[in-house]
Amino acid sequence: MRRETVETLAFGLPSASPYFRRVFGTWLSGQAPSERDRIEKALFDPAFGSNVAGSYAEAGQLLPDLEWPEAVRRAHERWSNPEIADDNLLLAECFSLPDNGNQRGVMRALLACEDGSSEFVADCLQCDAEAVTLFGELYWNVRDRRAEPFYFAHLLEEMPPAGQSLEERRQWLFGRDLLRLAIRTGSVQVVLATAGLLPPITSAMTTDSRIEQIVHELLALAATGLAKGLTSGRENPALAVVLKYQLLPKAQEPSIANDLLYGFHSTVSTCNPSMRI
Repeated sequence: MRRETVETLAFGLPSASPYFRRVFGTWLSGQAPSERDRIEKALFDPAFGSNVAGSYAEAGQLLPDLEWPEAVRRAHERWSNPEIADDNLLLAECFSLPDNGNQRGVMRALLACEDGSSEFVADCLQCDAEAVTLFGELYWNVRDRRAEPFYFAHLLEEMPPAGQSLEERRQWLFGRDLLRLAIRTGSVQVVLATAGLLPPITSAMTTDSRIEQIVHELLALAATGLAKGLTSGRENPALAVVLKYQLLPKAQEPSIANDLLYGFHSTVSTCNPSMRI
């Protein structure tokens, strides 16, 4: 989204909209941020698309009657209706999870390059080009804002999320260094060389195989979190995605991971069928 588009959409959102409550958190003294603060927050939010779609879906509200990009409408519809299947949207969201820091760092840097097309990035990461496009439009809005040095300076100045493990912090720093290089050179070849990757020749993995691999990794991450007692969506993002996209197969071979996931899912369903993680 261009700067002008984000500004227009943010201006059209109510001051107490789910989006502003999500990005500002608890408001001091019960007072909503000023219009200027709200517009500025949206303008410097690279995940403006996913935050709008996700916050309104979680609140059970329709999107305001504004000219939303198709990706935002698509995400809101899917997240409001769990029965709708959308593999590429699932892949885009998976790239945003903390455990995928290395892949996300490479993708962010490549998308910031002038020659970082969705097709090229998809070949690098062995996924569908549409998943890359959705990631850019929902989680990493840089493609239409490459001519804004202050916007990119803000992205580089962002601090790592609190509570990161040493590995997550290492991945975060790796991604930031790649992004700084991408901004300075604008070359996907330089980014790939620094990341220790070779330019793609052809995708060796089919989209279906990639999705199957992602789902398997998600289930394993979610089960690992449950084994550590992490039962909330904030503590266990992989679990939140598993439940949001209803990724638990109807029948699986017995295993400790599956027992943990099914046991948790049964408890949630029994205690509160409408619970959203």
